[in-house]
Amino acid sequence: MQLIFQAGIACVKGEVLVEMEGDKVRHTILQTPRGLADLVGREVALMHLIEEKLSKLLASWGYQEVHTPTIEFADVLAKGSEGELKDAFCFIDRQGDLVALRPEMTTPCARLLASRLLSQPMPIRLFYAGRVFRYEEPQEGRNREFRQIGVELAGLPAPVGDAEVVALAVHAFETLGLEDFQFTVSHIGILEGLLEAAGIDKEDRHRLAHLLRRGDFVAYRRAVGELAKGSLGEILAEIPRLRGEASLVKELEERLAKEQASLGLSNARRALFELSTIFELLEIYGVLSYVKVDLGMVKDFTYYTGLIMEGYTADLGYTIASGGRYDQLLKSFGRSAPASGWALGVERLLLALERQGKLPKIEEKCEVLITPQAGTKEHWPQALALAKELRKLGYPTEVNPVLDPGRAMQMAKEREVNVLIDYSSEPKAVFFPSEKTTSIEDAVQLLKGGVNCG
Repeated sequence: MQLIFQAGIACVKGEVLVEMEGDKVRHTILQTPRGLADLVGREVALMHLIEEKLSKLLASWGYQEVHTPTIEFADVLAKGSEGELKDAFCFIDRQGDLVALRPEMTTPCARLLASRLLSQPMPIRLFYAGRVFRYEEPQEGRNREFRQIGVELAGLPAPVGDAEVVALAVHAFETLGLEDFQFTVSHIGILEGLLEAAGIDKEDRHRLAHLLRRGDFVAYRRAVGELAKGSLGEILAEIPRLRGEASLVKELEERLAKEQASLGLSNARRALFELSTIFELLEIYGVLSYVKVDLGMVKDFTYYTGLIMEGYTADLGYTIASGGRYDQLLKSFGRSAPASGWALGVERLLLALERQGKLPKIEEKCEVLITPQAGTKEHWPQALALAKELRKLGYPTEVNPVLDPGRAMQMAKEREVNVLIDYSSEPKAVFFPSEKTTSIEDAVQLLKGGVNCG
């Protein structure tokens, strides 16, 4: 096949086939951009079902649904990442403004709380379900475009607000039927306070946090050994191993009580006390068995000020849920208020449910195919009127013209319908898979009676 190259575009008989970058083929017209995917049929239905179940749960806790724009001004979104948007899809709009596809939903909700919802009294409970976009390396369970469902609770301080959002996240997993799941929590002030008390500067703190986030604990301990000495250095070196039961919080509190007082240690102790109180409240909520502590947890987003949390199942090696407290974010939009929340990755939820054999069942609806004869108007009024009636009864109904009954039967089998109503010759109805034939009148009565098709 001969290609004709013009202005960087490859054409075949006048149709665009591939884009060229020099002599290199970038993509074909049948491909989606990297990290983006099409969803079809059952995939979409499963997402809708998951979101519908969770939306009912969240609404029952007093959370109101909100929709925020897919595109925001870049400086708005930068409020949630210390002015940087390294993973955002940014572009200039026709008015010359720098805008971006939202990489997360918390910052847009903070903007909303400080604008349209400014007159609404606190506490305010919001939830959302929508697409977010991150220009990062695609991975299992997450493309560059993916769906999130999440909550934001504004106006309730720690630890009360934190306990509510953690308990709600546990109930969200339970509602979907997930098994063998666990949430881990920590407090951003514990590690920050210890690093401050050890006299480690901001640049080195970022380096240590980066190593913890990557899971490079060997390099982390080596760096801590170079930066911090004595008992505080020992505690910092142990941080990645302080994972497990809530009792670890009390144990660390007791160890720090023996240390010489400093501003950093006061902050760390305050954070430990707050986290300990959250655990006490989670016991009252009845969800403590699902929640563990991970004092070495570090988050990507910089707006967190207190509690941080993640949710997992044993079947996936990465987080399904993530969130925490962000008391300063609303202040950056002009409305000072405490807030916390979380987001669940819908694709990851579906992957976890699939691996556990817990995918929700899609309601199988009886499907009908009506086949009037092609090339004639005979029986078309009856066919269209019947299709309208059956759709009102809740039966998905297609109308496709055919030339003869043989083609009608073939089409019905190809499309795997439950009932064929064929007007192409002698009018008749056929039920599948038995291929039992009956009159159209009898078939309609059976359908009106809610017959189990097939």
